[in-house]
Amino acid sequence: IDATLLPLETALENRPEIQRLHTRYQLGGNSNPREVERAGVLVRPAIHTRFEHTKLQAELTKAVAAHLNLPVEKAKIMVAAAWLHDCAHCAFSHTGDNVLMEMGRPDHEGRAIELVRGPLHETLETNGVGEEVEEIMAEHGAAGTLQSIFDTFSYLILDLESVNIEFIDDGGVS
Repeated sequence: IDATLLPLETALENRPEIQRLHTRYQLGGNSNPREVERAGVLVRPAIHTRFEHTKLQAELTKAVAAHLNLPVEKAKIMVAAAWLHDCAHCAFSHTGDNVLMEMGRPDHEGRAIELVRGPLHETLETNGVGEEVEEIMAEHGAAGTLQSIFDTFSYLILDLESVNIEFIDDGGVS
């Protein structure tokens, strides 16, 4: 599955909508929390970015798709949804989302779907990903439920690692 999905993943990973996630921290903000911590203003041990979270979510999705022997077409759609689900996160994470929602804008998933219908459409279409990606990103249906689970697993694994708790393969922590 990895080799088959490589063109899609490369195309998505190189999009500016995904690259900007390098500057968005999972727990909010745009600045490097390490710098803020050194200044004595804020202590935040979980310092992973939305990009790291998104990439891990895509890896989890691929692993399960391979384990379930999903058709490549279905795996493509699920992996695309994993890469795109957070692409419209704004500064200050869900706090920023709440402000925008109070102004009548959709949440970050809704804004991401707007990007899928707009600037990302050609990239997805070129790589054989259709409108079904929107349903998964909106966490509808069985594939959407899996998306939600992988989303949670991804940030939990990264949160655990950031505080030096290792996530181990037998489903536990050490």
